[in-house]
Amino acid sequence: MIPRYVVSAALRLTVLSSGRLAAADSMWRAPRELGPEALPILLAFARPASIDEALASVRRDHDMDRGAFVGFVEKLTEQNFLAAADAAQVSIGGFAALDVHLRMLRDVYRVLAYKVAIERHVQGKSVLEIGCGTGVLSLLAAKAGARSVVAIEETSIADVAEHMFERNGAKIDLRRGNSRDVTLDEPAEVLIHEIIGNDPLGEDLLPILADARRRLLAPGGRMIPGRLQVACVGFHVDDRPWLGVREATRRARELDSLYGLDFSAFAEAIEDSPPPAFSRLPPHFDSGDLSQHLLTDECIIADIDLQHELEESPFAASPALRVERAGRLGGVLLYFRAHLDEETQLTNAPFLQTTHWRHWPLMFRQVREVAVGDVVPLRVKLTEALTGQSLVVDLL
Repeated sequence: MIPRYVVSAALRLTVLSSGRLAAADSMWRAPRELGPEALPILLAFARPASIDEALASVRRDHDMDRGAFVGFVEKLTEQNFLAAADAAQVSIGGFAALDVHLRMLRDVYRVLAYKVAIERHVQGKSVLEIGCGTGVLSLLAAKAGARSVVAIEETSIADVAEHMFERNGAKIDLRRGNSRDVTLDEPAEVLIHEIIGNDPLGEDLLPILADARRRLLAPGGRMIPGRLQVACVGFHVDDRPWLGVREATRRARELDSLYGLDFSAFAEAIEDSPPPAFSRLPPHFDSGDLSQHLLTDECIIADIDLQHELEESPFAASPALRVERAGRLGGVLLYFRAHLDEETQLTNAPFLQTTHWRHWPLMFRQVREVAVGDVVPLRVKLTEALTGQSLVVDLL
């Protein structure tokens, strides 16, 4: 097995007043300044990658000798900024875990929705699947008469996919690695992907598909799904204490009387902390039925055409929740609606059938009392980090 490395969970990056980058492998150690060559190397290992895979990624924008690159990797590993990726895990988020794939395969709604769309569009076509997992969608494409199928998988679950292809007698070209490091002899006519997370954009869907559109999909080719809507709905929290920012601040101010000291600086730091520093779900989210706790109608916060390059932001200009039931608005449930084609949709909306996707709650910094008919403006942004993207939704 080729050794693979990933950015260490201990890495802490800091921008110095000079504008240069510094890093520490512990929150209590002083950051050490990094040279300008370090950031592209760290970015190349944002997902588990071998030396050669990461070097190929860096060389797209930088001229770097392999010997020098290996030296930088060894130094970053010694400093605990890079870590060896466990071959049994090989992916941030545990995407190689067998229980994860069992849940996805037992989600009949998910698999059959893809099956219907695949059978409608792949016959006689060259097909590419990004993130094939156990290979079920690639197998369905081959069975539906695809002319050729290439399946890409970067985690060790690729071993299972390889055996699945063999035992089902399917001639599928399995490529091990990240799609951004894969090249094809000819672009695919159909691109299948299911890299949609509980946070719909949390698995780097947008940058991965932007790269695939440019390099791996033939002009006029089809993506399945080709459109993704991201929506949310507001939920009620009861008046029992829950550790949001407000409750955490209140508890911090109580420390004054306990110890006879002024804890206002600590309380103010908590009050200014960004979510989700103090976000814990209310007790009723442990139950399965969430419908009785929903206060608002659906708000579409993004409508993304995955088929074409984005010419403008897909996020709604002025997203807002319209209140249908009075209560204490404490946050939103995030979900998606994937348009596999013009006729078939797949969604994990909280008021429809249950899927393997979790309902994804985002807590607001403050709870707001709302009445029927209220319109509550939202602030939505997509945050970037070394390990991927995530959506933030809060009160405006």
